[in-house]
Amino acid sequence: MRSLLFALFAVLTYSQYAHGQTCKTFVKVLDNVYFKEDFGESKRKTVVASKDCQAACNSETTFKCAAFLWVSPSGDCILLDQISLSKKVLVTNSLYDLYVPFCGSAQAAPSIGSCKYEVTKSNVAVADGVQPGFISPSACQDLCVGRFRNIECTAFLTSPGNPMYSKCLLYAKVDDSDVKDGNMVLWTKVCSP
Repeated sequence: MRSLLFALFAVLTYSQYAHGQTCKTFVKVLDNVYFKEDFGESKRKTVVASKDCQAACNSETTFKCAAFLWVSPSGDCILLDQISLSKKVLVTNSLYDLYVPFCGSAQAAPSIGSCKYEVTKSNVAVADGVQPGFISPSACQDLCVGRFRNIECTAFLTSPGNPMYSKCLLYAKVDDSDVKDGNMVLWTKVCSP
């Protein structure tokens, strides 16, 4: 019986997020979210320089706002009509935080999985990457995240040492068999629940 009630609660909770929230209070579930990510929404709206993104979400009239991204306390606010909490959201050096409805202590606080790029190996080389040029390591990550040349990028290489000027190589996939000895740093997309 308990599992049936939990399953019913999960379906109702997902329905609230997918078809517009029913709570008026939101909770931050993730920091530094890549704002161009697909959150499962069909509509999004940007409110420039919002001082209260939660109020903007609650008063939205063109669609029922189910979640929002916000650079608080007075930055841009992105309203979303729905969100899939089963997705893995990319965390970058972005300033946007993700907020979803929270109806109170009767339910568990919502959570969402995340992915980020981490240094997984040093002093390596990997052949056949797409090289956009010599840029900073953070710009290399931005190109990887932004799908430079339509690459579904899961990894990139940068030169060690210089934070402003680095060789950049992008990869759709890197297997252990592709990695050889070299002088580069391998960044790989790592996800957690």
